[in-house]
Amino acid sequence: MSNVSIVILAAGSASRMGKPKQLLRYKNTTLLGHVIEVAKATSASKLYCTLGAYAEQILKQLEGGKTRFIMNTDWRPGLSSSIIAAVKHIQSEETQPNALLFILGDQPKVSSGYLNQMIHLHHEQPNTIIASNYGEAIGVPSLFPKNKWRGLLQLEGDKGARNYLRSHKDKLISLDARPFLMDIDTPEDYLQLIQPET
Repeated sequence: MSNVSIVILAAGSASRMGKPKQLLRYKNTTLLGHVIEVAKATSASKLYCTLGAYAEQILKQLEGGKTRFIMNTDWRPGLSSSIIAAVKHIQSEETQPNALLFILGDQPKVSSGYLNQMIHLHHEQPNTIIASNYGEAIGVPSLFPKNKWRGLLQLEGDKGARNYLRSHKDKLISLDARPFLMDIDTPEDYLQLIQPET
């Protein structure tokens, strides 16, 4: 077991989907339920999930198990607000992890093996940010050691940590994440995701 905690960011309103995408059916569970299962299968020590829009609905339908839910009442500004809510919540706990690994609740192709690769790299280089490289962009999943959390608290808007990662581009490790590129944002994305299973 590593001293890395995973934070699933799932507080958004899914405006382009038109309904709570966190609860779309996927692989005998929901989209968010699947991402939680993937995260649970890693060597992370704790698992957190930020909720905002549809929080009550999601909690009623989700088998969270040992997942600790963080309520982000200020979810409207976007991903940055959820990252800040998570960091503040975890900083207030008696024991804190050495690093936080942020993943999205709408990236079902991300595997536990890939997340474990990030955690393993953190043990080798404990003070370095580890991010996902999508070719033209760097983003989540991203792992931030504790000495970088202060920068996360300054984030703004719906870009999450993208600008922060860009400003640290020369100092971070990036892994090829192109196989996991699929975000589920629209009904068309969802149909593409479930197409092979029908």
